[in-house]
Amino acid sequence: MSKKRIIFFDVDHTLYDPFQDRIPPSARNALQAVHAKGDTILAIATGRAFHMLSVIEDVLPFFDLFVTINGRIILHKGEIVHDDAFPKEEVAHIKGLFRREGLCYGFVGKHTHAVSEADAEILARFERQRLPFPVTDKDFDKKNDVYQMWAIAPEEEHGRLAKELPHHDVVSWLEDGFDVIHPKKHKGSGVEKALELLGIPKDRAFCFGDAGNDIGMLAEIPNSIAMGNASDTVKRHAKHITAPLTDDGIAKALHKHGFLD
Repeated sequence: MSKKRIIFFDVDHTLYDPFQDRIPPSARNALQAVHAKGDTILAIATGRAFHMLSVIEDVLPFFDLFVTINGRIILHKGEIVHDDAFPKEEVAHIKGLFRREGLCYGFVGKHTHAVSEADAEILARFERQRLPFPVTDKDFDKKNDVYQMWAIAPEEEHGRLAKELPHHDVVSWLEDGFDVIHPKKHKGSGVEKALELLGIPKDRAFCFGDAGNDIGMLAEIPNSIAMGNASDTVKRHAKHITAPLTDDGIAKALHKHGFLD
């Protein structure tokens, strides 16, 4: 069993500031310093697929482990060690609901992603989030494995749509879209799987997050840290709270918890 500690970091609004399109210098320097010490494994835990991580390209060399697509694919030192696509029948059911509702919807695949329709506003959403533009293919699932689905609908409709998907969780974005996630397969279960694969006990693990899709991870890891910019709902699931991303929250927490001198 490894005696090393490990830290899992969410990406958007935890490491990466989409409003300023950057990783705060204090966070970048802190990650570099922890990596250089060599006694801690740095890991990403994100809803993004690996091919969507160009926003943190500058710090990718510091990370050995990637829990991606909310736990569906895990990579360790460049190799996929866990691959868990949605069953085809689940994808068909979810897609059927989105079509009946007349929603714009999308798929996340292993190497690319797709959207059912692409107009200027849809593409602008991807640009704002610094995500690679998707292919336009409403039936992407027929020729590709699917690891996550999403759709765009007014936030007030999310509760009603969630009732139409009783076997899945509907996790709202900051805008008016939402992800569809299996209730037992999320960041928390992905992090737990990663710890199992590496032989690291939970009490040697820390994690940082800020959003709804981080709740499973924050609740799963005893040494969990919510960003100061997280909602009160998210903060309630964390053991600790640090300063916001834009107020050196990452660096401050790494100093506080003994990862940096």
